[in-house]
Amino acid sequence: MGCEGFVAGGFWVDDFVGVGSGKELDALAKGIDAKYGVTGLGEVRWILGMKVEHDRTERTISISQEAFIDSILACFNLADTAPTMTPLTPGTQLTKADCPTVQADRDEMAGTPYRQLVGALSGLALGTCPDVAFATSSLGRFGHNLGRVHREAAKCMLQHLKGTKGWRLVLGGKPAEVVGFTDADWGSDRDDRRSVGAYLFKIGGGAVSWKTKKQGCVALLSMEAE
Repeated sequence: MGCEGFVAGGFWVDDFVGVGSGKELDALAKGIDAKYGVTGLGEVRWILGMKVEHDRTERTISISQEAFIDSILACFNLADTAPTMTPLTPGTQLTKADCPTVQADRDEMAGTPYRQLVGALSGLALGTCPDVAFATSSLGRFGHNLGRVHREAAKCMLQHLKGTKGWRLVLGGKPAEVVGFTDADWGSDRDDRRSVGAYLFKIGGGAVSWKTKKQGCVALLSMEAE
């Protein structure tokens, strides 16, 4: 299906991006400028901290957050950390049993900017990094009572970002076939025995929607969890 006559726009506070065919997109931009005094900056290069690159030959658009990742690494003094390729060390299971139980240990962890880090990771998980969605969700459960194990897991996440910061989401260039993946573990959470489910959908080979979430009830069978 062609895009002739098609136009759409999205606002994020004071940022706006429009897509569509030439005449309609120009008319939309002129209408917004006339009403709100917003001047267009041409082809989008950056939006919400994400870098946007166009490949006219391959007919693709790629988005990445390498600059944001660099700023996170610098903020937590890990710009020179050794990179890894997995968000969490294989076999890692984060539980409440790793939370401090005495005040001295809580005081030791109090100065760790853990919640700020989880917030930054959430921005990546929602934006361009589906590979960190599960690990970010797991880390977010312990912001109220951080333990050493959770802090080390967060450091592992930053090392993963160091190793994969050049990765990009590439959209287009292939037939617009919709492909979905979904799976769930079974009772992996040792604290409440609930399962974690996840899904990812692609259009034309590019990821467009993903999510990981702990299920709301305890599944009695692996088939039920899935």
